[in-house]
Amino acid sequence: QMIADYASVPLIFDQREDAKDVLSKVKNIKSVLSAAIYSLDEQLFVSYGSDSVIQNLQPEFFDQEIKFDKKSMFMTVPIIHRDTKYGTLVAEIDLGAQQRLIRELSGLFFMVFAAVGILAVIMTFFFERKFLRPILMLTEKFGELSKTSGFVKQTVPLPVEKGASKEIEILIAGYNNMAANLTLRENKQSEAEAALKEINEKLESKVADRTKELESTHDKLRKLYKNEKALVENLPYGIILIDYDLKVVEVNNFAKELLGYKDKLPVHAREFSQYIAKTNQTVLDFNDDFFRKTTQSVFTSRTGEEIPVLRTAIPIIYNDQNLVMVAFVDITDLQNTQKELRLAKEKAEESDQLKSAFLANMSHEIRTPLNAIVGFTSMLISEEFDQETKDSYIRIVEENTENLLNLIEDILDLSKLESGSLNINPREVDMIPFCQDIYRNSLMMRDRMTKYDCEMKLDIQLLPEGEKGFFDSLRIKQVVLNLINNALKFTDKGSVTFGIELRKKKFLFYVKDTGSGIDDKDKTHVFDRFYKSRDTKRLYKGTGLGLAICKSLVELSNGKIWLRTEPGKGTVFYFTLPRRS
Repeated sequence: QMIADYASVPLIFDQREDAKDVLSKVKNIKSVLSAAIYSLDEQLFVSYGSDSVIQNLQPEFFDQEIKFDKKSMFMTVPIIHRDTKYGTLVAEIDLGAQQRLIRELSGLFFMVFAAVGILAVIMTFFFERKFLRPILMLTEKFGELSKTSGFVKQTVPLPVEKGASKEIEILIAGYNNMAANLTLRENKQSEAEAALKEINEKLESKVADRTKELESTHDKLRKLYKNEKALVENLPYGIILIDYDLKVVEVNNFAKELLGYKDKLPVHAREFSQYIAKTNQTVLDFNDDFFRKTTQSVFTSRTGEEIPVLRTAIPIIYNDQNLVMVAFVDITDLQNTQKELRLAKEKAEESDQLKSAFLANMSHEIRTPLNAIVGFTSMLISEEFDQETKDSYIRIVEENTENLLNLIEDILDLSKLESGSLNINPREVDMIPFCQDIYRNSLMMRDRMTKYDCEMKLDIQLLPEGEKGFFDSLRIKQVVLNLINNALKFTDKGSVTFGIELRKKKFLFYVKDTGSGIDDKDKTHVFDRFYKSRDTKRLYKGTGLGLAICKSLVELSNGKIWLRTEPGKGTVFYFTLPRRS
């Protein structure tokens, strides 16, 4: 799978040597006999190893992930980049090593099984002779002792048999010593009873004195309970006291407000604790995860809202009761912050990937017009052509020069936007001539792109004669022409319309096309820097900077930009600008 992932870029850009270098990494997998990469049309791209991976495989083979042969296995892995399949990696894996390992393990298993059986027979015989008989004799003697009511007479010591183990000797000696001690203890018990009677009389007098002291202590405890209650009620986090049957005893003000139990307290812990409700506990278990450490959990409010909390539970004595104190704090804000940080990290990683792709493609984007400029200029200098041919070559040089200048301008604008040094210079603009100038430029743009089947339209009927705007006309013209260029790029037949409407204190600019539209997966990213459409059926020129620059310029002009699109039916880009400064 990793090799297939790394092979996607060479396959997309038709870099066979790079693909072959990636594929050669399978040599580190000893069981792989051979491998090959096939393009999306199921043609061999590059191969590695023996010729056992068949060229021009049947189409149904590419739909199978694993196919077994007599001594090997064929595995297919799709080569996918950004949810789009570009080809297939096929590998042949040797199964002989696994079969040999199974045979070796089976033989080893039967040898170990036989050895264990023999050892068990030997150990049984040895254990019965050396341990079992002496232990049975001791068990019989202990039974006799349990039935004896007194030990005034000394018991007969047990003899030690020859051949008995040292452990058995220790047990028999211990039995003899215990029997002797029991006899001695029986004699001392009567003496102790007399002494206890005398001590008991002294204790009774002390108990009376102690009772008075306890009453005084109880008064102090009542005062302490009042202090405990005040402490629980005023702590800046939630406190819920429950008994060992999970019944709620007390809830402090913080917990009542958070969980919505202002007027009525929860009766059972499962009413607010999802953990206890899910485990269906009826009595607290102090070995349960509920008591092991402070952990994240989810409480449910009286209205059913789920509240993430950080909670801990500890057993306490409160008001002379054995209770459990559940202390918790709301971590909703913390989780939201973590989520925002995670999204920011993902966006930064995606931006970094897009920048890498941008740098990888930038040399190609710059080299293409440069090659045309240098090549045709050299031909014009070194060769003699008729005037018509020269004019066509000069037009090619001019077109590529303009493309190169537009590319460099986009890069410079992006650099200024990144550094915050791009300045907007608003001034009064006559709206109708401004729109007509953009329309003329768009016609020339259409002709350069040879989009003769695409009709250009200008819709300014709602603009009153002499209407003035106040904005940087150069930058807004750049935005509109960029949107028109995008519309022409994706519209082969139909129309592209540029228009302006008046909306109270705003101008509403729009560029509407009847082209291919934008897929949902691309719609949320069209204004991202370095982002380009992932349409695999057709490749479009560009650096992925135009719409990002448009968005920044509109926002710097105190406007807002957005789009509406439907795949296959077209797209409309809108942006607004204030009518007055």
